[in-house]
Amino acid sequence: FPVTIGKLAKNAGSYQYDTPLVPAGTTQTVDFSNGSIQTLDLGAASGDVTLTLSNPAKGATYKIWVIQGAIPRDLIFPGNVKWPQGQAPILTQTDDAIDLIELYYNGTDFLGQWQNNWS
Repeated sequence: FPVTIGKLAKNAGSYQYDTPLVPAGTTQTVDFSNGSIQTLDLGAASGDVTLTLSNPAKGATYKIWVIQGAIPRDLIFPGNVKWPQGQAPILTQTDDAIDLIELYYNGTDFLGQWQNNWS
């Protein structure tokens, strides 16, 4: 049966979703069934962005590349996202800054970490 590279990568747990997520308001759903690696561009957001994380798989790791807009925005994560020392990401506050959010899903909670200012 035919198998595409995209299907193999998606099943292996590392699949780049090529369509950036661009919230025009203050909410955004990140649907992990679209891919385990996604880009979130905050340039059009009208305020801080509340995220909904949908369709995670137990034991999977996810990456969200965050691109800051001209007006800095923060991300608000669901309550089941846990951070080291309870500190949610502090995003780089300059236009076009790129930060990385990494999440591991244990079946109940997301365990997260972040890296700032990829330049």
